[in-house]
Amino acid sequence: MTDSSPLLPRISPPEFGAAGTANRCRLPRTRECGVAGGVRSCSRFLATATDGSFARVWETAGGRLLNSIPPPATPNLGGPYVCDAAFTPDGQCLLLCGGDGIVRSWPWAGGATNADVLIKHQAAVIRFCLSPDGTRMATGSLDRTAVLADFPSGRPLCPPLQHDAEVIRVVFSPDGRLLATATYGGSAHLWDAFTGRELTPPMRHGSAVMVVAFSPDGQRLATASWTQLRGSGKSRPGCRWAICCRTRAA
Repeated sequence: MTDSSPLLPRISPPEFGAAGTANRCRLPRTRECGVAGGVRSCSRFLATATDGSFARVWETAGGRLLNSIPPPATPNLGGPYVCDAAFTPDGQCLLLCGGDGIVRSWPWAGGATNADVLIKHQAAVIRFCLSPDGTRMATGSLDRTAVLADFPSGRPLCPPLQHDAEVIRVVFSPDGRLLATATYGGSAHLWDAFTGRELTPPMRHGSAVMVVAFSPDGQRLATASWTQLRGSGKSRPGCRWAICCRTRAA
């Protein structure tokens, strides 16, 4: 621990407030310059995973730091970092993935400063997600595979899902029966979320697929990729290469 804020001996599971209510506070400035995996919240608590530094859990009401954990050491990738973070359904643990190719479960609420290993990849894990019922986990890695595993044991449910490029997005359908993955190479894939069987041919795009989303009823999947700005050498999210398809036969 490098932060001086006291740890709580035990924090009860999150209490969810009324719909439409929100608290606003300013978190203390840190040396990080950006958020790598984004921000995940479970109403009372906020988790941040920042490039090159700690994963942290904050109190949403006042912005107080409750606990933090160092990122994995990844010297082959130019330095340590955490790619993504999310709370378990009961709020007692924070799931983390990073540049060392490992997904960890960190029991932050009990004051722990170490984490248990759930899943191992051969390269950085960029994204993970839990199924809607909280019984399965999917991961996407730079080793060009996605893994479907039981949660919370981390036991694989099928062989790794093979891709032709780095897997950068994974998402379950609302009913948990389907899994969509997307790659840096410009393809999106649809899988059976229990057996790992690929259900359709890859959906090809012109560049990296940065967005995959199911419709609320799970009947359609929308994807979008990066598009190049002519003459600038820079990319931005765009819909030049977008696909919307049915996930099941009518």
